[in-house]
Amino acid sequence: MTDIVIKNAQFMSSVNSIASLLLNTAPEEFNEVFRKSMGEIAGRLGMDWAFILRKFHEGGETYFSSVFEWARDGYKNAPKLRFDYDDTTAWYRVLLAGDTISGVVSALPDDVVEIPKARGVKSMLAVPIFQNNQFEGYIFFSNYTSEVDFSVSEVNIAKSASFIMYNAMIQNEIVKSLVAAQEEALKANRAKSDFLSNMSHEMRTPMNAIIGMIDIASKTDDVEKKDYSLRKMKEASNHLLAIINDVLDMSKIEANKLELAPTDFSFKRFIDKIVTVSAFQAKQKNQNFKLDIDPAIPDMLHGDDQRLSQVVANLLSNAVKFTPEGGEVRFEAKLLATEGHLYKIRLGVTDTGIGITPEQQKLLFSPFQQAESTTTRKYGGTGLGLAISKHIVDIMSGSIALESEPGQGTTVSVTVPLSAAAIGAVPHDDREAEAQTEAEPGEFAGRRLLLAEDVEINREIVLTLLEPTGIEIDCAENGTRAVELFKADPQRYGMIFMDMQMPEMDGCEATRRIRALDGPRAKAVPIVALTANVFKEDIDRCIAAGMNDHIGKPLSMADMTAKLRKYL
Repeated sequence: MTDIVIKNAQFMSSVNSIASLLLNTAPEEFNEVFRKSMGEIAGRLGMDWAFILRKFHEGGETYFSSVFEWARDGYKNAPKLRFDYDDTTAWYRVLLAGDTISGVVSALPDDVVEIPKARGVKSMLAVPIFQNNQFEGYIFFSNYTSEVDFSVSEVNIAKSASFIMYNAMIQNEIVKSLVAAQEEALKANRAKSDFLSNMSHEMRTPMNAIIGMIDIASKTDDVEKKDYSLRKMKEASNHLLAIINDVLDMSKIEANKLELAPTDFSFKRFIDKIVTVSAFQAKQKNQNFKLDIDPAIPDMLHGDDQRLSQVVANLLSNAVKFTPEGGEVRFEAKLLATEGHLYKIRLGVTDTGIGITPEQQKLLFSPFQQAESTTTRKYGGTGLGLAISKHIVDIMSGSIALESEPGQGTTVSVTVPLSAAAIGAVPHDDREAEAQTEAEPGEFAGRRLLLAEDVEINREIVLTLLEPTGIEIDCAENGTRAVELFKADPQRYGMIFMDMQMPEMDGCEATRRIRALDGPRAKAVPIVALTANVFKEDIDRCIAAGMNDHIGKPLSMADMTAKLRKYL
């Protein structure tokens, strides 16, 4: 093993140790640990001085100011740094493009290293930092006495280390602000403190599984073991996504932005989908699962079946979770009344589980609350499910009720009004059935797609998933490039996948620019948003900009296939 390989391996080992250390450092100790971590990275690079410059907006001005600094003995008297921001300068143009500035200063272009050179820096490494696709600052390592050059591997490792450190700094700020907010707003109620602790546990558990399985898969040549690791990663990712969705739903509720999307649906299929999952969960715990569906309930109804499904699935999941092995879970659907084209339907879930005291019942439908503070630790979950369910039922003009005794089980019933579907209506799951199937090999051969996505790994995911379909894909790393490619040959593309947040020009502005171009193709080309912004106002903004549709991230092959079939 060569000295370079050993050196890089030691560098990577340091970065891994730093990542673990920063993740587990208490806020009151973070600053000192962070500075030592900066020193460790700087030392590995042969640098004497390191600092983080962060972007600030104040009084109509944008500038960068140092927020963390480390210096070797003898270099500790440097003043706090501040630089005005001008994205036309060569220095910032390089960083805005996502590139590093590294090496011996005398060998670098004068316009790029004008300031470091004037300050007597002999060698340097500047690594840009982006958050949510926005340039937020950079980490600067420098040496005033020696000329040090860097290998490609060292630069790449330093980029990873810089990303970890900057995000650790942001995470620490978030933790500190959350703690401050709790102490200010929840002095009489420590529920949210418990909630944050539980969320940390709930999120770290699947993240630990994902990271662990990545390590296992990367270190084995056994195909079966790799496949097993991939399955476990997917399971953990789905679990983490469910937790995130709960938290996002709760944030929508608190902002009064959770809205319904009613459609025609088949009640029978609605029940089948829910029961399939719940019955399987009950079977795993050796529970008796019973179903009682009133045949008087019409099959075709109109309402938000996705949100109603979320409510019922949550009730059934809780019933299975809090019922011991050998117990019973029963689901009942009953038509209570018919008033013209409106049907009053009760959906009830009864279990023989642990039950809930009257005092505990008062807390159940409040956000961030569970019957006991130890419930999440023992049974898992966010503690948000019933609060979210109650809000959904409320905006459906329905009601939710609970009956329970400790040790005797629980019954939770939801009563909602649902409209009759239009005559001849087709269930939306019928309309989507074909779209949700996997694409056939070569199905889109001969067609070409323009993909506007600034994150390389996201581009790779789309390219890899769609490769078997035969579709040809041109990639643009930002909105400006997407407009240029389309403008150069409008007839080349049958469709555009457009990310929302990108540097230089975001997806909405790029869409507006394309729609404003001359020629019928600019007005007609289908543009579909690919974005992690999944709130209704985000989707509305896409449509208002001129997009035709929306796909939320994380991306799925089924969703992309559906849109390709719809528009190609």
